[in-house]
Order: sequence, then C-alpha cells, then structure tokens
Amino acid sequence: MHATSKGQLENCRYVVDANAKQAVDFFTNTFTAFTGDSYKVCFVDDLPCDYSMTAGFSICSTRLLFPADVLDPLDTVPRTIVDALAAQYAGIALVAREPADAWLITGMRSFMTDTFMRTLTGNNEYRFRQKQCADRVHELDVNRPSLSAFGSILHLDPSEMEFMTLKAGVVLFILDRRLTKSSGSAGISRVISRFLTTSKGGDADATFISTSTFHQRCQKMGHLPLDSFFEQWVYCAGCPTFQVTQRFNKKRMVVEMLIRQVQSERQELAQPQNLDPERFLRDIKEEDAEVYAGLPPTVFVGPMTIRIHEADGTPYEHIVDIKETNTRFEVPYNTKYKRLGRSKRQKERLAATGTNNNEGQDEVLLYCLGDVLQAEDEVADWRLTDWSKEDEDRMNGESYEWIRMDADFEWICKLNINMPAYMFVSQLQQDRDVVAQVEVCLRIA
Repeated sequence: MHATSKGQLENCRYVVDANAKQAVDFFTNTFTAFTGDSYKVCFVDDLPCDYSMTAGFSICSTRLLFPADVLDPLDTVPRTIVDALAAQYAGIALVAREPADAWLITGMRSFMTDTFMRTLTGNNEYRFRQKQCADRVHELDVNRPSLSAFGSILHLDPSEMEFMTLKAGVVLFILDRRLTKSSGSAGISRVISRFLTTSKGGDADATFISTSTFHQRCQKMGHLPLDSFFEQWVYCAGCPTFQVTQRFNKKRMVVEMLIRQVQSERQELAQPQNLDPERFLRDIKEEDAEVYAGLPPTVFVGPMTIRIHEADGTPYEHIVDIKETNTRFEVPYNTKYKRLGRSKRQKERLAATGTNNNEGQDEVLLYCLGDVLQAEDEVADWRLTDWSKEDEDRMNGESYEWIRMDADFEWICKLNINMPAYMFVSQLQQDRDVVAQVEVCLRIA
C-alpha cells in the first residue's frame, strides 16, 4: 500500500473497528453467530468495485478511506463496510440455488445492512431511506425484467445488479412489514436467522437457498398466504400507481372512497422511448440476447391501511383489501361533533397571535414551534399568502383533517390522492411519521 494510503488507513481505523465490530455483535444477536473463525478487511488501490468478498475476508477499495479533516460520510462508508460484512452471511454462508434466486441473496444482504443502520442512524433515517428507495424503484421499474429473471442476465450488464439489489431490498422490507403486522413475530429477521442457523449444521445442501423455500418459510412463520405477494413482486415486473378520490357523505356519515390502479396505462405510455445515453448499451445487449420486459400483473392485490384523521384529531385506521382495478368502499365516520375541528383551529390561531390568555395550552398542536412570520416585510420577503375566505370556509366545514394512504408502508407504489392543499399542510404539521412528511413535500413541491 502506498505511503499516502497509510495515513488514510489510520484515519479509517475507527470506521472499521467501531462499525464492523458493532455490526458483528448486532448480527450475532439478531441473526446468528459469525460463521467463520475470523474476519479481516484489506484496503487496496485500484479495485474496480467498492469491495470484493471471500470467506472470512473482504477486499475493499481505498476510495472508502477519508482524511482526518473530513467528517465521516455516514451514508457511504459505514454502509459499505457493513454490507461487506453482511455478504459473509448472505453470499458466503447462504448462496442462491439457481440464477433465478440471486435476488434473494442480494435482498437479504441489503435487509441485514439496513436493519443495522437503523440502530446506527435512527428509525427516521431508516424509514426515510426506504421511502427514497421505494420511489426510485417505482421510477426505474418500467420495461424491465422481473426480479426472478435478473439472475440469468447479470452477465449482460453488471450494472443491473444495482437495480436488482435496490428492488430486492425494498421488496423484503415491505414483506417484513406485512409479516410483523399480521403475526407480531420478528418478521424477515427470524426467517433469515433460521436459514443461517440451518446452514451451520454441516449439511452442504442447507447452504443453498431458493425462492420457493423462502416463500414457504415466510408463509409458515407469518401464518398468512403470500402467493399473490411473490407472484406480483418477484415473478412479475412493474409497480402500481393509485389514483384516490374521496367524498364525505353527510347523510350516511361515511367517507366514500375510490382507489383506481393505473399501472397498465403507465406501462403502455412507457413503450415508445427516446434514446437514452445511460441505457443505450444495455438496451442493445438485451435486444441482442432477446431479453424482454416482464409483464406486470393485471391487478396488484393485497391489504392497504388507510388512516383518517378526523375533526377531533383522533386517527382511525381501516384496512382495505384491494382485489380489483377499481376498489370502492365506505369508511364509517366516528366523530360525533364536527365543530371540534373548528374550535381547535380557532384555539391554534389564538395561540399563534398570543391572545388566548394561556387558556387551553394543552390542546394547542399547531403554530407553536419556530418563528412566526407576520410582519409585512417578512411576508413580502418570503412571498407568503394567507388562506382565502373560500378556503377558510371549506376548512371550517371539513369533517376530517387529512387522509393517509398506505399508512403502514406496505406497498411500492405511487399514490395520488385528491386532497385540498390545506389538508396536506395539516399532515405536514401534525403527522410525526417521516414518510408522511416526505409524501407531502413531494406532493406540494
């Protein structure tokens, strides 16, 4: 190693020692003990990839090293180091039985890495990253093969490994959400732990893992059918797009909703494409090898959690089973007095102006954090506008604060919900979930 890299290696010792050792302890407690006798990391120059894995030994690129005057890039270096360690479990201790099962190995590795990074960076960062990955999958998964078909075409374009790893990790994430929600178990972590423990028993065949075996193990552990889940997310391609409309029926005191899937239209619109320099070579190789896009399922099915924040501020959750292209349903309304929403908003406005005489401070939820821009020069500088008289009247007459679709984050999809702007503002101000905040920011951007 060059002399310039020696100092970098000393600076990176904290990353390797602290993060790797902490990750080993975490993987041991969560999944199983490390399979090898020892684990070593070596940094070399001019390595084409970030790391290369062998049994008990990872060769990493010096690009991961950083000088002492640079803050630790938490989003790159520790994640790569931990991913190299996770490859010792899913990639060395467990290998794919067939090329069609390659997605499962990369998905397990990504899931293990993300699970550890959640303990390192926090749950909000973890969910924010998963939301970004899900949106990226929805954007890229157009005219592409299915996850099970990627393993046999990686030799054509190794860059496809990046997308397969991205989608596989998100698919296991939403599968974990469904398993933990339905059975209350440890979810995918427990399934991976069982496979790793079995592989240490000395049976060579237990090292190989297949999609069908993984499917059966998840179905048995979660006590719910998963045939449709694996069919649409593993053996088919594409992601759904939902158009949501809702209307409050005052006479029947229900919220009438319609969820319409439009992913078929999205696929048809995506057929004619202009030449793209980033995918031109891949398109030529796939055309020459007769690799074609996977067919999306006719309808994406599964449960979806809908959370309605009613006028009294109480969230009510409802689970809808989506089975058709157009799903119509009615959600019962629980709040008896709609005027609660109006009185609450009036108290919040009084709290913002400081004229409430310290009454009802426990009920104030909005306009109480940060600076309030009210001066004329501040309003002009920030180009602020207040709600119009019509919007104020509509806000006072609304029966609910906002509606949150897929509140449990169990879908890789794009949701277009027909809500007025002030409902998105309420969601941004009051919903503590970072995914809900990201959805609003992307909506109103």
